[in-house]
Amino acid sequence: MKTTSLSFLFILFLVILIPSSLSITDELVYFEMGKNIITIGKPCLIKNNNIIYPRFQGFYPLLLTPYILCAKYLGKIFYFVFNEQTSNMLNWALIPLFNGIITLVIFYLIRLFINSSYNMSFIFVTSCILLFYSKTLFIEPVLSLFMFLSVMFLYKQRYLLSSMFIAFLVILKPVNIIYTPVFYIFFLLKNRNLLKNIEFLAISILLPVILHFAYNSFYRGDFYNFGYQPRYYDTLTKVWVHQGFSHSILRGLAGYLFSPGKSFFIYNPLLLLALAGIIKGIIEKQILAVMIFILFLQTIFLYAGWAPWEGGLCYGPRFLLIIVPILSAGFIYLKDITYKKIFKILFVGLSSIGFIINFTASITNVYNAYLKSGRYGTGHSFSMTYNYLYDIFKELVYTIADPSISPNLILKLFPDAGLFLLLLFTGFLIFSIVLFDWNRSVRGDYTAPSAGRQGI
Repeated sequence: MKTTSLSFLFILFLVILIPSSLSITDELVYFEMGKNIITIGKPCLIKNNNIIYPRFQGFYPLLLTPYILCAKYLGKIFYFVFNEQTSNMLNWALIPLFNGIITLVIFYLIRLFINSSYNMSFIFVTSCILLFYSKTLFIEPVLSLFMFLSVMFLYKQRYLLSSMFIAFLVILKPVNIIYTPVFYIFFLLKNRNLLKNIEFLAISILLPVILHFAYNSFYRGDFYNFGYQPRYYDTLTKVWVHQGFSHSILRGLAGYLFSPGKSFFIYNPLLLLALAGIIKGIIEKQILAVMIFILFLQTIFLYAGWAPWEGGLCYGPRFLLIIVPILSAGFIYLKDITYKKIFKILFVGLSSIGFIINFTASITNVYNAYLKSGRYGTGHSFSMTYNYLYDIFKELVYTIADPSISPNLILKLFPDAGLFLLLLFTGFLIFSIVLFDWNRSVRGDYTAPSAGRQGI
């Protein structure tokens, strides 16, 4: 299938998923902070005429400001063309499309880095939780992009670019500083130049630390105040939520690996195959595979100890999304496997399951499904024993009966059961065509990425 056709299909896919508004507190907070940076020059919220600096740092909202400005001026154009209700919906829909653009970039980068076909890149992105989060304003898709670029440029020995994206990772989320020792160790394997070392450390570690301390001191009055309180009240689930690294790591690990509600592999089944490739690469002493596996373990252990490890009221293991795109590199090491037929069967089966789960969630209101289940309470860890997929598929049936309950922009504007079924059919048809074309043409269509001059 031609690259241009696949690109068009992928863009169409993302457009189909555009929601009519932001859904969750985190998204709304990011948006309000970005809007206030534009209007009053402060990364804050305004409540009862009081300025409040929330627990989120202001760097991600700052990143959003050019996009929010574009949406603002496009919104003014909508007012001239449509009625007020329609123009409001269109304007709101532009905001979460930001992560749709990020997802499109990841789609191209996977193709570029692992030298795969666009078919494989398309299938990977649409069969993991990145598909769902492409229609939100959560920070995780951006973090996953910067993680991908950090690893890719480090592998290709573009150390300045790699250190810049590592810095972005830490600037956007301070806890990501845990990844910097791993990146630095792999940097040292090939570069002992003193000036290069100083440059790498200064950009990737020192710069983000200075920025965070300056931000905390200026807006919160304390270098070490990152805005997180020991607990907060969740207005959606009506419970007090404890937060911080005070959770049982073993319980969090069990949740991420085996729980029916938040298992990494239930929501990303194709990553079982990718991780098998990573392990094969480690056995073959491939340094890229070793680095990615360590980053994967770091991510799992880090958030397993966070309370709440579930990520609050959200779809799937949201915190682990940061590591999902770079795990696609695992397919590099499966190009020469002996049992090609078994690989193809597993690839088709696991990607199909992942697509069904994530596409269904993307076109229905999963938050309604969670709340209707009566089993979703942040901090209550229902995810350890309960699988929400049943409720999501039940919400799909409800949406067929009443398409207006879907968060989808198209269905909000034209709430018709026939149109909803058409969108469902279109999504499944596009994925099926791409999967069929991949299965027909695959002959080891992915090769080890070029490492630049010598590789790490």
